[in-house]
Amino acid sequence: MVTRQIALRPQDIVALLKIVSFYRKGKVSWKKGDLAEALFLANSEITNVFGRLRHTDLIDTDNGTIQYQSFYEFLLYGLRHSFPAIVGHETKGVITGINALPDSGIQAPNYVWPDYQGKYRGYSVIPLYPEAPAAARNDDYLHLLLAACDVLRIGKVREVNFARTWLREQLLVKN
Repeated sequence: MVTRQIALRPQDIVALLKIVSFYRKGKVSWKKGDLAEALFLANSEITNVFGRLRHTDLIDTDNGTIQYQSFYEFLLYGLRHSFPAIVGHETKGVITGINALPDSGIQAPNYVWPDYQGKYRGYSVIPLYPEAPAAARNDDYLHLLLAACDVLRIGKVREVNFARTWLREQLLVKN
């Protein structure tokens, strides 16, 4: 029995995005340990992630099946308000935002997750969780999903519309 309000944490969203990436790569029989390793999280934290997600309609925790429509709607309408972006000064890091997405054709300033191994300069954006740059370096598709989420968090209308369409194609059209 739950005796307190459950609140999602940023790593819950990143874990769902990584599961999307697993499925995209044909890895349908992943384990929680795979998720922990890929996201640089402790196994106990992955257990906590699923404990929180159990109370949402974003995933069926019994079989790990993402509820794509619900997840897509949360990203569009809840992400920006639940996990607002904090933009800082120009720095070196891993590219994120609209300039990380393929074929956007939109001119916008560079945004980066601060990271000493990054190759780009731009305005710093605090990632959804601290290990996002490292996880993104190891998974190009996860990087794109996280960048699209950052567009939803920091983008202007045209950029957000592009990210919405891109995410719809990634999460709904193929599933």
